[in-house]
Amino acid sequence: MDTAKAYSILDLEPAISYDAKIIKKKYHSLCLKYHPDKNNNDLVCKEKFQEIQEAYDFLSHSNIPQNNSWDHHLFNVLDGVLPIYLQTEGIYQIIKNILETCEKLAYLKLEKLDVNTLEILYKILHINKDVLYIQPEVFNKLKSVIKDKRKNDECVILLPTIDDLFSNNIYKLIHEDETYLIPLWHKKLIYDHKQNELCVKCLSPDKDVVIDDKNNIYVDVHTNLIDLWNNPYLEFKLGSRPFYIPTSKLYIQNRQSFTFYGEGISKINKQQIYNISNKANIYVTVYIAHD
Repeated sequence: MDTAKAYSILDLEPAISYDAKIIKKKYHSLCLKYHPDKNNNDLVCKEKFQEIQEAYDFLSHSNIPQNNSWDHHLFNVLDGVLPIYLQTEGIYQIIKNILETCEKLAYLKLEKLDVNTLEILYKILHINKDVLYIQPEVFNKLKSVIKDKRKNDECVILLPTIDDLFSNNIYKLIHEDETYLIPLWHKKLIYDHKQNELCVKCLSPDKDVVIDDKNNIYVDVHTNLIDLWNNPYLEFKLGSRPFYIPTSKLYIQNRQSFTFYGEGISKINKQQIYNISNKANIYVTVYIAHD
């Protein structure tokens, strides 16, 4: 086994240096696809699964026996794609049921979730459908459940940019001859509209940024040890806004966290919807490649 062969087995491009996080994510994803338990112990899949294991052990320089259960690989993939507030046993079990094609059980559980959680789950699963190998019919069913929960609502969806959120922009919405001023940093607003309810939802289209219910931002930043050594700050951008992490605050380890307290987008104030006096946090996960 050499690096080129290991990269080929893990479907990684040659001549590129990958950090441990990317290699691990690819490893667990491929294990989901070729796991013998999911392929009726097919001989070809068994051999491929063994190759994947050997390639990962070589690249990670590990001789420690791996937990090779399908559940273990699934939960490792989910830990990398789900925001922290969705990393619950209930959500894990729903996704597991979906992927195991336990449709009746999965969809009974889906129907018990609130519609906002369903929509967030749909977005995350759709973004990561190639990592989790999710079939199109799953999304059709999810959309059906969401549609059923929204059947009595009039709903308008807005897609503000991250710059809109940092700038506290307000959108002038004209709907059926009525005008509404929508503070874009809110997730959902309900207005009385001609004896019905008008639901306005603001969804961020940026798949690399996760915003939780309290408007805290979660973002991953990748760098390498050489760049950190030669610069006093680790710079990254959210939209057009730059942020700087002092390299003196970082450690020589592959993964770590840094928080910008009170420097994020405005917190949601349900009593005073245009109030922007309090700011949420930005939680950064920094990945450092040592190559």
